[in-house]
Amino acid sequence: MRLAVLFAGAALAGGVAFVMLRSKTREPVQILLPPPAGAVEIRVHVSGAVNAPGVYTLSTAHRVEDAVRAAGGAAEQADLQQVNLAAMVREGQQVHIPTRLPVVVDVANPVATAPAATPAAKLNLNSVTLDQLRGVAGIGDVRARRIIQSREQDGAYQDPVDLIERRILTPALYQRVRDTFTAP
Repeated sequence: MRLAVLFAGAALAGGVAFVMLRSKTREPVQILLPPPAGAVEIRVHVSGAVNAPGVYTLSTAHRVEDAVRAAGGAAEQADLQQVNLAAMVREGQQVHIPTRLPVVVDVANPVATAPAATPAAKLNLNSVTLDQLRGVAGIGDVRARRIIQSREQDGAYQDPVDLIERRILTPALYQRVRDTFTAP
């Protein structure tokens, strides 16, 4: 009897070890969420700092938080403070999760600071933050909020000229700031 129990215990331990070793070589588990009743299936592209970026089938009843979960969750370096996780997802939307900026410590001056932005870097209208928009000359708080609100309600920007088409910027103001922005 003892021999049978010992043999069963060894077999169980070997099976557990086999499963653990085998699971390390597989791709990340993707969680596919079933659509709630009455919801329409849509495709959403989740990119950036997530564990399994890609295109996922969700529904019109899901939120950005669900899209991140479907992509295996946020990666360790994800900056979720820059994303509205409560926003509803839309057909063809790209949900981009930015990464946190690394902290740089100057040995001579041990105050932690974020690295300075390069002056030539363009702001992507589909991931730009409210604070970044406020820093653009001529945009201000009201227009900055309208840019982000339009992105959440009307979908991703395809081109910076969408700022005129969505009646957020006047053509004259757009001409002054057009080299500041980019969109896929």
